[in-house]
Amino acid sequence: MAACRRQILFIGLVGTIFMFGVSTGLAGAQHKPPKAPKSLRLYIFDCGVIHTTNGDAYSLKKEEMASTEMSIPCILVAHPKGTLMWDNGDIPDRAFPPGGGRATLGVVTQDTPLLPQMAAVGYAPTDITYLSMSHYHGDHVANANSFAGATWLVRKVERFGQFWLFRRRSRVVIAFEWNGR
Repeated sequence: MAACRRQILFIGLVGTIFMFGVSTGLAGAQHKPPKAPKSLRLYIFDCGVIHTTNGDAYSLKKEEMASTEMSIPCILVAHPKGTLMWDNGDIPDRAFPPGGGRATLGVVTQDTPLLPQMAAVGYAPTDITYLSMSHYHGDHVANANSFAGATWLVRKVERFGQFWLFRRRSRVVIAFEWNGR
């Protein structure tokens, strides 16, 4: 019985040392925020394609459209005074198959999640200073929670449209309100 306890203690000790080594190794390999650029940088990420058969939902006639497929861009603006993520896709990164591959959500397909595209140019969600969305439609908001540490820039009418049912429970703060000037 004492030998069994010693083996368990030994295995526990080895496991603890291993986990400590792994965790300190990972801590050293964490993302380092990029340096602020000296001039404006614009990154446009592929956040999917809307496959539609006509443009009725967009007040367009089929003959007015060269293609009924529409791209979904996600845009990162890097400025010496901060970064802005403008729109963040239709398919949340968590919806992609484990190990990679195309994701499909309704009429939208996307080959690569947003966050790995950002990482490829040196940015993580924690590097984003401001988050803004052109409007509150599914193809603009899918990864918004990834940018919870950013200041959300929103017009009052859009904020109201998103949270009118949850006004009393919402913790959203208007960081910016456009006054038309």
